[in-house]
Amino acid sequence: MTMGSAINPVANIHIKHCNIGAYKGLQNIELRDLNVINVLTGNNNSGKTSILELLETLEDPENIYRWYAGVRFWNARYRSSQVFDGIRLLFPIDSQEYKILYSFMEASGDEHSIELHADIEERKFSSEQIYQINKKYGIFPDESDSGYIIDGKCMNLTSSIDGKQNDTVTIYDFQGDLLRRIVEKKIVFFKTLYLSTVAHVSHRFSLSDILRDAEMHQSLVDLLKIFDANIKNITIINERPVEYGFVLDNCNEAIPISSFGDGMKKTIILAAYLLQAKDGILLVDEFETAIHTSAMDEVFAWMAEAALRLNVQIFMTSHSEEAINKLLRIGYKEYINVYTLYKHEGINYVRRLAGEEAIHATDTLRLDLR
Repeated sequence: MTMGSAINPVANIHIKHCNIGAYKGLQNIELRDLNVINVLTGNNNSGKTSILELLETLEDPENIYRWYAGVRFWNARYRSSQVFDGIRLLFPIDSQEYKILYSFMEASGDEHSIELHADIEERKFSSEQIYQINKKYGIFPDESDSGYIIDGKCMNLTSSIDGKQNDTVTIYDFQGDLLRRIVEKKIVFFKTLYLSTVAHVSHRFSLSDILRDAEMHQSLVDLLKIFDANIKNITIINERPVEYGFVLDNCNEAIPISSFGDGMKKTIILAAYLLQAKDGILLVDEFETAIHTSAMDEVFAWMAEAALRLNVQIFMTSHSEEAINKLLRIGYKEYINVYTLYKHEGINYVRRLAGEEAIHATDTLRLDLR
């Protein structure tokens, strides 16, 4: 299972510091001296997932669709209002100003600042204007109601990077979707991949790069043996849509991955995302989800080893004291930091512990890291 021969002992930490001035319920949050693996923990609603959402925009912060990834409600009944209201709720909830602000320092020492600003205005719209705006997004409302006038709102969104302002994008409260091609996609800072708590349920992932890499392929097979000792290979069993399966020692045909448990699916998708995040940043929400405690030691060790090999910096959230403690004891403590988020009298605070400090705090001081 080891990939140790390929590890560079000096890991490249892409982001050294990050300061969040304002985003959703977060204000003046400072993450200092970031490591290869950064665990974000704390009570519910302390802002852990919000930090992942914000870091995801690093790949392309001038593209409004990147920011829209932070919108969490996807009820189809209210689809027409999700774009406008969803983006509006990204802005600080206790401020009269619609402004998101964060900054970060690269390992090289270069510093950057990102802002997203919104102006909201009320206007009257004719049925023809509404039709033409929605048509742009591939939505064709009923034209039989032509001639009416409604009161509506529009939001003018402007992002800026290091003080340089980008083109303004306007969205409307009757807009039914968001155009992905608002700006030409380009990687501005780092490649970022976000792995949600339910991604392993969708089965939408690619293993093609893993299957082409003989060492990674065998390493993943060895890891999956902790779930089923009979696994001897992973292969493609259907091209369109792509479906993967396991070849077992005692079976003549490959069995679809979808037939196995969530723990195995979570491990596979974690591996797929790690490989895709090569030389970039992986964001994992509740990294222990679906992984049984008996498998955590080996899965977490594999994850850390792969991150070092692939030059991936990881940010991940957790509610589990057991999972955090197991992660700290897999043999990579020098590459792990734990950040505990909490609020006191409405003010955000962060407690940072390096791996060795976190182990001492739990073993000697009996401190709950959460």
